[in-house]
Amino acid sequence: MSWYPIIFVVAVLAILILVLRRYFSTIKNIEAVPVGDADTETPIVVKPPIPSQTETPIERAEKLFAENKYFAAEKWYTDAARENPNDDKVWARLGVIAVTQKRYHDGIVAIRKSIKINPQVASRYYNLAMAYYLNNDIEKARAAIDRALELSPKRQNYLELKRKIEDGE
Repeated sequence: MSWYPIIFVVAVLAILILVLRRYFSTIKNIEAVPVGDADTETPIVVKPPIPSQTETPIERAEKLFAENKYFAAEKWYTDAARENPNDDKVWARLGVIAVTQKRYHDGIVAIRKSIKINPQVASRYYNLAMAYYLNNDIEKARAAIDRALELSPKRQNYLELKRKIEDGE
């Protein structure tokens, strides 16, 4: 009897458990856990931060995004997009999250929606150029970075991306 199928199934289940645990730990509130202190006999209670009842989805999403918790932030940004579908920043953030997760097409769609709402933000064109570049669509990347440079001609990271696109790196 070969042990490989059993080991494979156990490994897949372990990974699934880790992913689900991380997902639910960022979304659900965790109960306070008493932790003993070596210097005192009184237990110390550690409480995780709980979002306030008045916190909006966009506020929660921004906090998670700032902490690089993109998986959880995406859920809150999606809720914010449902509440206010004309918020260009929400669509831009959803696009950036998708690109960081290598879902380039989804990122392009979200960033383009952001640009349609507010076409005067240079960073959106830069992010769009990056998404196209990573998706190997060089012509569209070139057009997007050119627009970003029209709006903000001296940004060093824009100039570096333009050079990479032109050099075919």
